[in-house]
Amino acid sequence: MSNVSALLRCVGESPASRGARKAHSCVPASHTGPCDLQYELGGRTHVARFKSYQQALTAATLAIFCEVHEYGRVLIRAGTDPESSQRFPNAMTWRQAQA
Repeated sequence: MSNVSALLRCVGESPASRGARKAHSCVPASHTGPCDLQYELGGRTHVARFKSYQQALTAATLAIFCEVHEYGRVLIRAGTDPESSQRFPNAMTWRQAQA
């Protein structure tokens, strides 16, 4: 497990007043392919697919600062399994779908 932890880097953290939630990534910011945002919500794991790392990072930031939903275990990973994720054109579309 320590090898996996070494591959993760924190890419965002909300302050204690907003839940002190963290977002992690296991892909470099220079990744050019699709990225998935994996997160927990309502006791279930969800996966959202974005065309770029930047959109996944924006969605991760929206998740950890969200005051409406308690997103947990927010992780950006390379998009490798297109069947297991819901696709979104951008982070704002993803966030609006969460309402």
